[in-house]
Amino acid sequence: MTITRFHSDAASEELVARHTALVEATRAVNPGLASTWLGRASDDAWVGVWRWEDAAALDAARRNPPAEAPAVFGLATTTPTVEEVTITDLR
Repeated sequence: MTITRFHSDAASEELVARHTALVEATRAVNPGLASTWLGRASDDAWVGVWRWEDAAALDAARRNPPAEAPAVFGLATTTPTVEEVTITDLR
């Protein structure tokens, strides 16, 4: 699982639309993306959570990122931070 945090002044509709395009493009080349969430922590703070089927799927996605990625992160006003979390219990 990856957790990405960033800040953006973009309208939420634009950011959500670009995130949706990124998710769809990622799944088109890497079906190991199990689920995604995008949430707002405050007016300009966003958190994205992506759960992968396994570490191999995440590694494959990192080796071949879709062209849509810069469009999403281009809206960030701070450098995004990414945490990789190993899920030990999923119910």
